[in-house]
This record gives sequence, C-alpha cells and structure tokens, in this order.
Amino acid sequence: AGAGAAQRTRPGPRIYVVMLRSLASFSRLLPRNLPLISVSTARLDHCVHSVAPQSCSCAAPAPAVWRSLSSSSSTDSLAPTFDKAAVVNAVQCIDVSEVGETVRAYGVAVLSGAVSASDVSLLNARASELATAEHEADAVVFSTRNQHSTKTTPYFLQSGDRIRYFFEEEEPPASSSAKELPDPVLKCNKIGHALHELDPVFKEFTYRSQFAALAREQLKLSKPTAVQSMFIFKGPYIGGEVVPHQDSSFIHTTPLSCYGFWVALSDATVENGCLWSIPGSHKQPPVTRFVRTASGDVEFNPPRPDPSTYDMAKAVPLECKAGSLVILHGSLVHFSYQNKSQYPRPAYAFHVVDGACQWSADNWLQRPPTMPFREM
Repeated sequence: AGAGAAQRTRPGPRIYVVMLRSLASFSRLLPRNLPLISVSTARLDHCVHSVAPQSCSCAAPAPAVWRSLSSSSSTDSLAPTFDKAAVVNAVQCIDVSEVGETVRAYGVAVLSGAVSASDVSLLNARASELATAEHEADAVVFSTRNQHSTKTTPYFLQSGDRIRYFFEEEEPPASSSAKELPDPVLKCNKIGHALHELDPVFKEFTYRSQFAALAREQLKLSKPTAVQSMFIFKGPYIGGEVVPHQDSSFIHTTPLSCYGFWVALSDATVENGCLWSIPGSHKQPPVTRFVRTASGDVEFNPPRPDPSTYDMAKAVPLECKAGSLVILHGSLVHFSYQNKSQYPRPAYAFHVVDGACQWSADNWLQRPPTMPFREM
C-alpha cells in the first residue's frame, strides 16, 4: 500500500477440523506442505469448523490450541514441525487405492491385511522346509555391516538365478528359548535371490494378479517385473541388523523404477526388529550404488556413506501385523535393528522394476540369457 494507506490487519490462521476415521485420512485431504497439528485431547463435541474459531457461532468453546493460534497476528509461528506419530499414521493405508499417493508423498505405505493368515502360514512353513533341507557346503554368512566380504564370494554373486542360503554372524545364547527352533532355521539369515522363479510356492505367491495390479495402477509401472526375492528369517536374539540403505543402490534402472514389496510374516515390532524408514528421503536419488567392476568384483561407488549421513532423527518404526504389505520406494532410506527378542520376525520381500526401463549393466544382480526377467 502507498504512504498513508490504512494498515490491513492479517487474519488469524484458518483451522480445519474434520471428523474422519484417522489422522492419516485427514492428512491426505490437505496440501502436502500444510503444517499438521494434532490435538488428541481436545473435546470437539458436535461442531465441525471450517472457519477461524473466533467467528464460529456454536456453543462449543474453542480448544486452547485454537485460542493460542488465533491470538497471533502472523502465521510465522506455524513453521512445520516433524511429528513422528502423525507420519506413522499417515503412511498407514486403509485401502489399496491409497497406496500410490502415500508412496509418492512419503516413500512408504503400509497396507494391513493384504495377505491372508493361511498364506502367512504357507510361506513360513515353506521357508522352514527349505532351510532344514541340505544346503551347499559353501553357504556363507551374510552381514550388511560387512557387505564387501560377503558379496564378493561367487556363492553370493551367482545367486541371482538360484536359491541360496545365507547365515547369521552370531550364535544364539545357549540358555535361550530360541534353541527350541530347528538349528538351521534359527541360524539362517535369509534365502535368496530367485525364490520367485524357482520355488513353486513363492513363485505362485509373487506372480499373483493383486501384486501386478498394485504395481501398474498405484505405482504406475507399465511393465512390472520381479527381479529379486528373499525370505528373511530375522531369528530370535541374533537376527541381524540391516544398516540404512536405499534399494535403488542395489537394483538400478534408468530411469529409476525400483519398489520393494515387503510382506510381514509375523507381527513386526520395535522389540523384534521391525522395519524403520525416513519418510520423505525418497525425494533424493541414491547416494551410492553397489556395482560390479571390470574385474568381476563388486564395490560401493561412491563409497557407502556412514549412517550419520542420513537424517536419522526423522526415522520412524513401521510396526505392523502379520499379513501386512509394506511398499518401499527404491530411494527411501530404510533399515532394521537386530532382533533381540525371543521371537522371530520373518518376512518375504521381492523387488519390482519397470521392464520398460533400462536394467543397468553394472548391477550386482545379473541373470543369464537362459533366465530373463519376466513381467508380472
């Protein structure tokens, strides 16, 4: 305004309160950059406001948080803050139709009840059968903390078209109840990486139409293609830590198109080593790649960053019930801690890319011409 013009008074912030099933539903109605304020103890009575609280004519008093906000002459005090509880709620999907939007916003989506109890039992039983069968004598220990020594072995590098077995670094405590489990199952870290091609049970499960439809309709992959699969045992007391990483560092296409499909085969909790993620980290490209070199070895290029490189203060646990499906964007930073509980935390994970994108020739995982990747 020009000199002498009347000074305008800035209105107080508009407060939106909506009665919905969950904070997750509310957050998806709002612009992504709008600060989300959770008032879990406020009594809303029967009033639904879409105006500034001081102008409401109903008899219900405005909650204290409204009064404190509307008393400000500026919205500067409403700078966005990171609310972990709100984010954990926001990534929970009530229906498969919410998965795509949630993954694009946060990099992760949790869909409860996606897999039946009978399928959970089937996959667990089949993995136990495989683990207790006779394995190759050159099976190796698997560790994400010392990946270079693990992954330079031919046993690992040639596992892209085979079913192979990888074991934990540690032994369970001698006095623990974990000893009640069969020894091979207890000590097995994971089975990979072509379960979805070579084992009939995991193949039938992976190639179900429900997963292909989700990949096409929600993740917008024109030719969803399963490239890798793993059964992860995460045994009691010794189930190994998985350090912070991005899946596209290992499964790279041009343009980037990797998504992880992670199926909880038991309740996953903080105590037994559930997944953790840094929501929003998918908006940055992979900070490193795990590639094959000209000599046939593998390396991180550039060198794998220290976990402190990531904004670990924003990491949230993805606790979920057995049968939940967790979708992970390939650039999302995620990890899990060691399972120190007395219960296993099994999961089945497979990775999907868009077959219309170019598979990177220096990916560690390569298939022979006799077993090409297949569209789902």
